[in-house]
Amino acid sequence: MADNGFNGSTLVFGGVTYGTTTFPIVSMSHNLTAEAVDVSGAGNSEKLYVGGQTDRELQVEVVGTPAAAVPSTGALTVTWFDGQSHAITSALCVECSESGSVNGAITSTLRFKKVS
Repeated sequence: MADNGFNGSTLVFGGVTYGTTTFPIVSMSHNLTAEAVDVSGAGNSEKLYVGGQTDRELQVEVVGTPAAAVPSTGALTVTWFDGQSHAITSALCVECSESGSVNGAITSTLRFKKVS
């Protein structure tokens, strides 16, 4: 059952705070993934894998059209309403796309990756 725990979450990037009345957040996700690297050899009867480098990505959908430049870098901080947080010291904005539909709000999707 939903408990509105997401409501009140914020994201700060490039001096702009998302999750306010100016840019309300519709949805947000934080993903940490790793590729499986095939290390099998000719003598293996099955494929063998090791974990590759991790890939951190954060995506947020907001109401409105922010002026986030692609590619731009800066500190990114997410504060979830439940008090948990994620920070990427140097984040790269890799996507800023807008969409809309009849009788609906214009929304923007911003996607960020970690920079070395």
